[in-house]
Formats: sequence, C-alpha cells, structure tokens
Amino acid sequence: MGLLELLKKALSAYDRLAYYILTFLLSLIAVILFTNVIFRYFFYAAFSWAEELTLFLMIWVAGIAARPALKSGEFITIDSLQRKLSKTSPIALLIVRIIVLAAIFVYLLVVLVSGIDLCLKVQRQTSPMLVISMAIPYAAMPFGALVMLITAVEQLVQTLKEGKKEIEP
Repeated sequence: MGLLELLKKALSAYDRLAYYILTFLLSLIAVILFTNVIFRYFFYAAFSWAEELTLFLMIWVAGIAARPALKSGEFITIDSLQRKLSKTSPIALLIVRIIVLAAIFVYLLVVLVSGIDLCLKVQRQTSPMLVISMAIPYAAMPFGALVMLITAVEQLVQTLKEGKKEIEP
C-alpha cells in the first residue's frame, strides 16, 4: 500500500469521525444554549460558563469542519472561471487549479505556523469562566490548518494526476 493510498484511508476515516464529532458538538451547543435560556428566563439564574463554552465549542467546530468544507469546495469557489476555462482550454484550467492550490498551501502553512506560535504564547493564560488554558480553544486554528493543508496536498496530487491524463495523447 502506497503512501497516497494510506493518506486517503486516513482522511476518509477522519471525514467519518468528523461527521459524528460535529453532530455531537453542534447538538451539545444547542442543548447548552437552550438550557441556559430556560434557566435565565424562568429561574432567573443563567449559567456563567455557558456562553464561553459554546464559543469555544464553535471555534472547534470550525476547525474540525475545515477539511470537509475545503474538500467539497465550500471555501473557495471559482465556478464561473472553471466553467469558462474547461470549455476553452483544459490546460489553462489545470494551471489555474495548480496556482490556486499552491496559494492555499502557502497560506495554510503560514496559518499553521502562526497558530502553533499563538498556542505556545497563550498556554499559561486561562479563560475567565472555565479556567482552562486558552491554548485549548486556540489550538483549533493550527488543527484546522493542518487538516486543510493535508487536503490541499491531496487535491494538488489529484489535480496533477488528472492533468497528466489530459495532456498525454
């Protein structure tokens, strides 16, 4: 089994796991917010930690959902350009795809390194209500960047394979 096949299996497992984790986290957020509203308006006693916890959970939802969103093309859409180029010049479309994926790769590399640096800087800082290290919510940024970076590499390899087939007679 090659490295690319192993990567595809791992990413497929991540996608399945991410679906269940995201479902759980979004359900948990809804329950916490609903319960907090009920307690606030009927019992005049809101949970002081509810807003902070739901905010941190939403940050992690964004980090975990980053790969499925990039994979399905929800982040960057260049549909009109793709449609126009696919009709006129498949090679130009291939070049544009490679440039876009390379730009995404460089950007995500910067976000990953910056996110790790930020986590290291805030690891001793604690959140006001939950009293947990701020590195925990901030870690969603490099995590999301890492899985998106791996996805960008996967898509770049796939694009190059498809391009090689289109160019060869």
